[in-house]
Amino acid sequence: MARHEAKMDSLNSDSPDADKNRFYQQQDQTWTSFSPSISALIDYRAQRWGTNVTDFVWSATLAIPSDPIDPTSTEVANVIRLKDSVDLDYVGHFILLNGYDLERNGSIGIYTATNASRQNLKRTSKPADLQLYQELQAFALLPEDRLLIAAHSRQSIDSILEVYEHPELSFRNKIGVSSMLDHMRGVSTALLQPFLDECREYRVGRIMAQLHENDQKAIEDALGASIAKLHDYSLLGFGYRMDGNQPTAIASIAYDSTSRMRDDHQTRVRLGTEGYTLKKHYSYQRTAFTTTPQETQALITTLVLKSDDPTAKTFHNMATAHDFLFAACN
Repeated sequence: MARHEAKMDSLNSDSPDADKNRFYQQQDQTWTSFSPSISALIDYRAQRWGTNVTDFVWSATLAIPSDPIDPTSTEVANVIRLKDSVDLDYVGHFILLNGYDLERNGSIGIYTATNASRQNLKRTSKPADLQLYQELQAFALLPEDRLLIAAHSRQSIDSILEVYEHPELSFRNKIGVSSMLDHMRGVSTALLQPFLDECREYRVGRIMAQLHENDQKAIEDALGASIAKLHDYSLLGFGYRMDGNQPTAIASIAYDSTSRMRDDHQTRVRLGTEGYTLKKHYSYQRTAFTTTPQETQALITTLVLKSDDPTAKTFHNMATAHDFLFAACN
């Protein structure tokens, strides 16, 4: 999608370095992906892994539970769909050259870091790259679907492959996820987070405590009683795309109950239009964007946001800093 918006659909890892550099510079100036695709793979030099971000059709960054006792403990893994033009055997060859062990599971190749791979990366990497490379403890190549999985542990690879082989376990089957994905169709990048994760960051008390005293009073006077009645939601989605030179964002909340969604809708719309930024302490309408409530569909409440900022970084920073009253919860 980013290549399409940049009118560089044909760009790949074999393209001239000047074209790849121009693409990276343009993207750095306009928007930041919610899916970083593990930084070591974004490098336009394909010599290290046999592929890089210019060969991606799409990528998804997953937070994989890493501790069965602590639900907040996660590690990162990336699932990447490679272009049809990419030779997967070539990619696998480069992973092996870096010293990884190969194990076959049918047509799937699973690559695990070894002492040899760690020493090789240490010997051949620039100091700035070393930590990024050494975080890549495991890969998997799934040729039938042209997928590359890059993860911080073999355990994460196994967890993803279990879902791959048993689709009924997929996150997509949870309440609201499928509808949210359909709702986000057409965005360049999206962030989907379940309520359990997000409401730790969007607690009303936590958000209000970061506002200036006058801003707190203005919101409490206008919406205090309504905020106190907000219901829990099942999923928060935030995505954006570039419409010409103007970024457009979609912020959506999915519920497991139509009545809860209807109860909250007007309050959330007002929070998303009359709120204040936690970072700049100005009203959204004054400094960040204009909002348009989208017609409520099924179990989802949505705002469409247009930014005066010629880049989409305003939206990215708001989402990653949890600076958005629209998602407030009790």
